[in-house]
Amino acid sequence: MFKQFVFLFSFILLNFVSFGQNKYTISGYVKDAKTGESVLNTNITLVGNTRGITTNAYGFYSLTLAEGTYTLVASHLGYSNTIIQLSLSKDTVLPISLTPGVQLSEEVIVTAMLAKAAQACMYEAAVQTKI
Repeated sequence: MFKQFVFLFSFILLNFVSFGQNKYTISGYVKDAKTGESVLNTNITLVGNTRGITTNAYGFYSLTLAEGTYTLVASHLGYSNTIIQLSLSKDTVLPISLTPGVQLSEEVIVTAMLAKAAQACMYEAAVQTKI
């Protein structure tokens, strides 16, 4: 009985604590730093958390979080990552600028060995059917 009481009390206490947290919204547009054009499908993630969002077709994002300090990372293919640290204590409009920057990897060489082998097999099969 005592364990049930402690569990129930803990459950009620956690609900009051979670309702007591203030929630605020970060929103804005992600734009190319050079051209000023919207960058759609940009990923905006929270460091140390699994939450994040992707901008819509207009480059707009909106993320509602509890009051606190956060580190955001805005990333998009073909752009350098932008890291933003902010203390959230009210609804905030936060425009993000992404700087174009391509990260090059090592050279990749693609060969068509499979296609050559397949052609040899087809040629061999055609020769055998003529006999």
